[in-house]
Amino acid sequence: MTISINAKEFGLSNEDNVINLTITQEAYLSHNDSQPHDSEYVGKAEDSAGNEYDIVWHLQDGFNPNTDDDETNACDWNNPWSVELA
Repeated sequence: MTISINAKEFGLSNEDNVINLTITQEAYLSHNDSQPHDSEYVGKAEDSAGNEYDIVWHLQDGFNPNTDDDETNACDWNNPWSVELA
């Protein structure tokens, strides 16, 4: 899966303002006390220059990781909450 992000929106510098990221690690549920249900999804991605990024997605309203098995709608997978250089 590849997503496009606005570099400035995440405090990243890039000439084109758009970075295409290829997800290199399947997102997994992680514990975070500040999130609904105390959880969020995290994963890794890489840009075309080989730079690695840590990505965080917040859960969509109505998704409960304790009862919902289908993670397709767990997050807005094309719009991460956080993207940082690893």
